[in-house]
Amino acid sequence: MIIPMWAILGFSAAFFSATVMLLQEKYKVEGLALAVWSKIACVIATLPFVLIFGFPDNPLFYMLLALQAVMFAISDVVWYRQIPHVGAGVISRLFPITVITSFLVWFLFDPSLFHQFIDQPIIGGLIILVLGLAACFGASLKKCSVSSQAVKKIWFVLLANTTGPIIAKLLAMNSSASQGPWAYLFVEGLMMLTLWVLYIGIRKPIPWSSIIEKKTSQGGLIIGFVMVMMIYSYIVGFYYIDNPGYIGAVKLLDCVIILAFHRYIGKSDGSNVHAGFGVVACAVMLIILKNNFS
Repeated sequence: MIIPMWAILGFSAAFFSATVMLLQEKYKVEGLALAVWSKIACVIATLPFVLIFGFPDNPLFYMLLALQAVMFAISDVVWYRQIPHVGAGVISRLFPITVITSFLVWFLFDPSLFHQFIDQPIIGGLIILVLGLAACFGASLKKCSVSSQAVKKIWFVLLANTTGPIIAKLLAMNSSASQGPWAYLFVEGLMMLTLWVLYIGIRKPIPWSSIIEKKTSQGGLIIGFVMVMMIYSYIVGFYYIDNPGYIGAVKLLDCVIILAFHRYIGKSDGSNVHAGFGVVACAVMLIILKNNFS
C-alpha cells in the first residue's frame, strides 16, 4: 500500500501533537503563558522562511487568517479556563466529534465532492462509516462521562475546532504550498500574540512576571518549537487532500501515541486500549479507501 502524502503529514502532525502534550506533562507550563510562548516560537521559527518565500498576495488569505486567529485566541482562553472545571478527559472526548462534523460541513463549500460519493456509493459510504467510527473510538479513549453542562461551557472551543480545518483548507486554496504554511504560522502568530497581550494587559488573568520567569519561558519555547512542526505538518496536509476531515481523522492518532508511550513507561492513565486500536484501524482503513476513491 502506497501511503499518500496527506496521510504522512497527518501522521507527522499526530506525532508532534502527542509530543507537545507529553512535554506539557513534564514542564507543566501555565496554560495562557504556554499559548503566548508558543506563538512567540512560531514567529521566531518562521520569520526566515517568510523572508525567503514571501507572503501570499490574495487578500482573502489574510481575511480568513484574521478570522482564524480571533476564533482560536478566544477558544484557547475558554479552553484554559474550563479545563479545571470540566476536566481534560471530557474535552478530549468531545474533540473527535468535530472531525466528522467538519468533514460533512465541507460539502457545503465544495458540493462537487458529493458527486464522487454518489458515483462510488459503496466506497463513499464506507469512508463516512470509518470516519464516524474513528470519531467514536477517539471519543471513547478516555473513560469519563460527558454532561450537557460541560458542552455548554466549551461550545465555542468545539466550534473553533470544527471550523478550524475548514478555514485552513480555504487558506490552502488561496495560497501556494511554498508561501501559505509559513505565512499562516507567522501572521497568525503575530495576530494572536497581539490579542493575548491586550487581553492580559486589560483583564490581567495572570501576572506578567509569571510569563517571563525562566522556567516558564524555557518550557514554553521548547514546547512552542515542537508545536511549530505540528502546525506546519497539519497545514501542509490540506494542500494534498480535497476534504479537511481526512487530516483530522488521522491526527486522532496523537492520543493513541500518548497511550502507547504511557504504557511503555508503565504509567496508567485510564485510557481505553481497545478504543486506541480502533482509531489505528480506522486510520489504516481510511487511507486504503481513499486510495481507491477517485
